[in-house]
Amino acid sequence: MSDRTVHASLGPREIVRYDRQGRWYNEHDHKKVRIATVHDAATLALTLEDNGGEIYEGQPGGKQFDAKVTGARQKRARSGSR
Repeated sequence: MSDRTVHASLGPREIVRYDRQGRWYNEHDHKKVRIATVHDAATLALTLEDNGGEIYEGQPGGKQFDAKVTGARQKRARSGSR
């Protein structure tokens, strides 16, 4: 099992979690930028999805991430915005 799990992507940009560290990163063009919270990771993933990217739900280590994505989608649906 790999330490690195991709939870969202758009082209070469990926939102990943490293299990040993338990930290989230925005990776693009061989650069790795730390994402402060799982909420921030989910928000960025939704932005990628809005621009044609994909969110990979059900990945190992992503239970909170999936919950944040689902919650944000429900909130959007209630407010009628995207």
